[in-house]
Amino acid sequence: MLTDNEIQRTRTYSWEDQTIGAKVGATLSGLDYLQGMMAGLYPAPAIANTLDMSVESVEEGKVVFSIVPQEFHYNPIGAVHGEFSALCLTRHSPALSIRPCPLERAIQHWN
Repeated sequence: MLTDNEIQRTRTYSWEDQTIGAKVGATLSGLDYLQGMMAGLYPAPAIANTLDMSVESVEEGKVVFSIVPQEFHYNPIGAVHGEFSALCLTRHSPALSIRPCPLERAIQHWN
């Protein structure tokens, strides 16, 4: 029989106030915001800390996210959970819709 020390796992992480990013993001183009987030000027979305993912590079027309599957991503049979892929896709989808246009045009586009 396994002991508690052999089966118990603990993971602790933190995140920043998400309203900070929302307020700053409303004043910048999507490209500028993502570049600032990558540089550590603005907080990453909390889900990025939950999944332990990061932005590796940002340029016009291309954003590269990085995530390494870890034990806390596994399902009960020891494989990376299928929802891991779905989370990665849904987490990154908004970045696909960011247009490299000035903020004034972006606001008009969403209104």
